[in-house]
Amino acid sequence: MNRKSTRTRSGERSVSATVVSAVADYKGVNEFALDRTLYNVIDPDALDNLFKQSRGVVRFDYLDCIVAVNQDGVVTVSSEGDCG
Repeated sequence: MNRKSTRTRSGERSVSATVVSAVADYKGVNEFALDRTLYNVIDPDALDNLFKQSRGVVRFDYLDCIVAVNQDGVVTVSSEGDCG
């Protein structure tokens, strides 16, 4: 089954915080209940600063999910199946 969750960064919220929120929502858990911190897979500061001077999309795996972040702060979480 293919599922997808999308969140858009808003206000002062960082891209990295939006990623954590989107993954937690996708998995149906509280942000603090995630098994691994974002820092274990990508540098949150680098992610937050990535699109300040460039455009594009960055994709990475986090907790068996595929996370895509674009220059507009849109975060999409998906998987090839049901991410565990």
